[in-house]
Amino acid sequence: MTKPSLSTEVCRCLNQSLAMTASEGTLDYVTGVGWNLPICSVQGAAMRAERLTFLDRARKVLLLFDNDVEGRAAAASLSSFLGPRTITVEMPPGVKDLNALGQLQEGRETFFQLVREAEQEASHALSAS
Repeated sequence: MTKPSLSTEVCRCLNQSLAMTASEGTLDYVTGVGWNLPICSVQGAAMRAERLTFLDRARKVLLLFDNDVEGRAAAASLSSFLGPRTITVEMPPGVKDLNALGQLQEGRETFFQLVREAEQEASHALSAS
């Protein structure tokens, strides 16, 4: 049995969902897969946004980057490239990334609460402009 490539997996997720989640690292990706998120990993904060054109098919892109200077800068850069359909989900203070959040007892519930809050913020920001 041939293992599907990442691009094949991403396309499958995009065909089944209007939203896509982009994480920074491999372990974040594994955590997201475990939570049944339509997710891909950009494999580091130094990604080139123009190589992520497969995200053009998503109506909404949730950005889940590391809670550090590089991760926040990468999320801002990718958000700028992809436009207003992006929503950056910030990790709580002291939590490095999605994988670290997933290791907490209430991590999964906290994640979905963070997504709801980020979506509300994005909605308010759009209606204010």
